[in-house]
Amino acid sequence: MTTLILTTCDSCPAPVPALPVIQMGRPYTCPTCATREALEDAAGQHLHALIYSTVLDWARHWNAAGVSDSALSAVLSVEGMYWHPDGARYRGSGDAFDSGDAVIREALGAG
Repeated sequence: MTTLILTTCDSCPAPVPALPVIQMGRPYTCPTCATREALEDAAGQHLHALIYSTVLDWARHWNAAGVSDSALSAVLSVEGMYWHPDGARYRGSGDAFDSGDAVIREALGAG
């Protein structure tokens, strides 16, 4: 018989029942926080769907006008670091430039 343990939500102080197993890097979250996080993820995916092609067009335009790849990457890293589909992998590293750079490389066909 498996016994649930009581832990605390990683986002708020709410109690969360959990199985006594390693969560493999996943946080323990209460239903309210889990719902909020799912909605935030959906909002990010929606934003990506709306603006991704615009960012690619922007990069191509300004690169053709003479702005360097690295300068465009720096601008994009300031403006928003997760537009690339692989942007999530950069969240843990905190390296906004690498994420912006991935978008620019794709836009210029160097990715």
